Amino acid sequence: MGGDLKQLDTEVQNLKLAASEIGLTLNANKCEVISPSQTVGLPPCMAGFRAMVPAEAFKLGAPLFEGKAMDDTWEGHKHSLEIAGSRLVKLNAP
Repeated sequence: MGGDLKQLDTEVQNLKLAASEIGLTLNANKCEVISPSQTVGLPPCMAGFRAMVPAEAFKLGAPLFEGKAMDDTWEGHKHSLEIAGSRLVKLNAP
């Protein structure tokens, strides 16, 4: 979901209502609000949602924006390639 907080408040309330009608609940511990300010005041229906800045945001394991999340991801890939490279030189090739 996306939009301003007032719109998201309405959408989250609608989602919770629709989910409850079929016996489901929203797990607030798995929900995130991406905002330029981590101190944004969240509506009561979003209690328990994690507030994060864009630079730290991921979706399905991929960073969404430039910043810390992207840097950390690149650093992890770089480390994996360094390990693979150090092992490749140990292979005997005819």
